[in-house]
Order: sequence, then C-alpha cells, then structure tokens
Amino acid sequence: MARAEDRLREWRVMLPAPSTLERLVTAEVTRATTRSVHQNFKLLPPSLREAIDLLVEVREGDARSSLFRLKDYPKSANAAVIKGDIVRLRLIEQLLDTSAGLRRSRSANHSPNSASSDAVTMPGDLRRFAKPKRDALVACYLVEARRR
Repeated sequence: MARAEDRLREWRVMLPAPSTLERLVTAEVTRATTRSVHQNFKLLPPSLREAIDLLVEVREGDARSSLFRLKDYPKSANAAVIKGDIVRLRLIEQLLDTSAGLRRSRSANHSPNSASSDAVTMPGDLRRFAKPKRDALVACYLVEARRR
C-alpha cells in the first residue's frame, strides 16, 4: 500500500479512498502471484508433476505423506541420521534431475508467494491449493531443500 501511494504521489495522481486503493493493490498482488505460480508450473516436466502428486498423497492407513517424511529434520547427529539425510538428498536430487530447467532457474529458487510457501511447512495444508500452485510450491521447496 505504501509503495502504491508513493508511486501515485510521484505521478501526481490524486489518491483514491484507502479502501479502494487497498482493493486495487490486493487484486494486483493476486494477479502477479497467479502469473508467477503458472510460470513456475510450466517449468515443471510431467514426470516431476507426477512425483509431486505421489509426495503429497497420504496413503490409506497412513497419517503422513511422503513429503512430510521428507521434511522431517533429524533429532540428533549420529551415523543412522546422517545416512537418512543422504537418502533424502539423493531422493531430492533424483526428483530434480528430471527437470533440468527447474534446477538452474533463478525464479524457481524463490517461492511464488512467501506467505503461501509456509504451507509447505504443513504438507496437509497443500490440499487446499489448486494443482498448479501446489506443484509450484513443492518444487520450490525441493530446490530450496537441496540448496540447504
């Protein structure tokens, strides 16, 4: 809002009512976020999209998805835990190797919406997003997880 107000003042445009400006800014942020999500989604090859579907799926009789397990952080530093970290890193590498364009894309290193990217913290929340947004968020998480 502050940047929009500053820009309008810079252009010598009379400011609309605060509620009107807020509505316009919110609509533009939503449009930009949607564009960003769809651009990142287009970078994902079908094989990675299918892998993401499997990662977020909670199988019958199971309480957690594979993505939730993948995000599990170790509680201690011993040989078994380090071996588990290596297995997780190899899985992430295999998933990202199917999408060479995504691996080196600068925009893929940044989540389309930082507030929405927090949803990857709780994989169950991903179900509320449309497939393009969900897949883009998970792909961004995978790139970031590999980097870390």
